[in-house]
Amino acid sequence: MDYIIVAVVAAIIFVLAILSTIGKQKRQIQDLKKKVGLLEKHIGVGEQIYGEEKICLNKDTTSNNNDLIDVDTEIRELVRKGKKIEAIKRYRILTKVGLKEAKDYIDSLDIYS
Repeated sequence: MDYIIVAVVAAIIFVLAILSTIGKQKRQIQDLKKKVGLLEKHIGVGEQIYGEEKICLNKDTTSNNNDLIDVDTEIRELVRKGKKIEAIKRYRILTKVGLKEAKDYIDSLDIYS
């Protein structure tokens, strides 16, 4: 009988410890999401989508969906013409991303084009 009580108490403590850890991890994830949002806002970059999807421009620019399509078309046209370096430069200017991110995006367009 004593073993059963000890086992139940141990199981309850174990479950409480797991729940506490999960709660801490959720708070850490929320904090990280806030920090990423602040960093995106600070550098002025929105979500960036690779492949066939359209890119998102700098949040500071006032643009509508037609602007996104025009930019995407412009970048894809440069890639089709074989002007990858010019496309990378133009993409970096429009999105304010780093060289590696721009190159990765242009390379992803080259694969799908």
